[in-house]
Amino acid sequence: MNKNIILLALFMIMTIDSSFWLISKTTGTSRIVLTAIVIIILLIFSVARINKKNTIFCILLCTCAIASGALFGNLKQTMIFMTCLVAGYLFTCFVDRNRMEHLYIDIIYFIACFSLITWGINLSFPKLITIFPFIINREGISFYNAFFSVLNDNTYVCRNYGPFWEPGAFSIFLNIGIYLMLFKEQNFNYKKIFVLTATILSTLSTLGIICNIILFIAFYPESLKKMNIKIRILFWIVIIIGLGYCIFINDRLIFHVFEKLKFSDINTANASTKVRLLALIEPMKEIIKSPLYGIGMADFLILQEEKCHNMATFTQINWICVYGIPFGICLVYGEIRYFMLKKGGTMTTFLLILFSILLFSTENFLMITFIYTLVFYGLKPRTE
Repeated sequence: MNKNIILLALFMIMTIDSSFWLISKTTGTSRIVLTAIVIIILLIFSVARINKKNTIFCILLCTCAIASGALFGNLKQTMIFMTCLVAGYLFTCFVDRNRMEHLYIDIIYFIACFSLITWGINLSFPKLITIFPFIINREGISFYNAFFSVLNDNTYVCRNYGPFWEPGAFSIFLNIGIYLMLFKEQNFNYKKIFVLTATILSTLSTLGIICNIILFIAFYPESLKKMNIKIRILFWIVIIIGLGYCIFINDRLIFHVFEKLKFSDINTANASTKVRLLALIEPMKEIIKSPLYGIGMADFLILQEEKCHNMATFTQINWICVYGIPFGICLVYGEIRYFMLKKGGTMTTFLLILFSILLFSTENFLMITFIYTLVFYGLKPRTE
């Protein structure tokens, strides 16, 4: 298949239900149509490579989702979920994993470079952002569309959104890019890794930065194989200096990133931290009550609105809460397995499992197509 066709399809899979502009300006139905267009493009220009195990797994998951929707209600949200699930599965049938990963790095590196420039403009010359198309005013903050990034006039803190709905979501996509460059690419590209790491810092995402640090620590045993000792020493000197600058010199970054972690109990926690804690605690209570079948999409949306400030952000817990342990664990297993190495040491394996869990623990990817591509790639036999 033509590289540009796959590049376009992958970009659309990454942004159709994750883009700030699309989420603000279109309906769920419109995004389903756009997702269907991606699959049609792939159907026209490529040949599917069907994996029997994944096909059976996808059919079973869809059957369970339909049964849950019929039993607990909210068929509309169930259909959106199924569209994301099936689209993720079909994408893995049309596009080889290795090819997807190489193109993903190209896309996320371009977005990182573009967003760093526009974020710098936003930070240095905030009045200039009004030349870009206006998107929406949310809680007194105006957002503008800079094509591959989102800018806003928030005078309290300037964070890098990239094109995504939230800086934390952007940090997830960036961390996946760094993971691929550290563990999947044969040629170690310092420039790209530096740019993506700098972009993660510009998001001021607490979990994004923590996940980034975990990745570098996990990579250390692998670095012994990929780099000679002089380059390895230089690499870690740069990392230590960078962290030292962030921790001891840039008080503003530390305040915005880590101040929210200071609390004695959930009632004294920062609002953002409280939301994340509730996103774990409240769905877990429901899982204990209904471990096999979950609570269904309708009750989950009520739970999210009434007890989680409309932000149930722990993706893996959400899978289990909505559809039950057997269903949810299958998705969690596929997502975690995607990040596992065929030949990895004990420390690296442990840290990558931790990384894969934390990565999606503070953003809700329940209705995001891209995560299901990772799930189905993760379930396929590993060849690396």
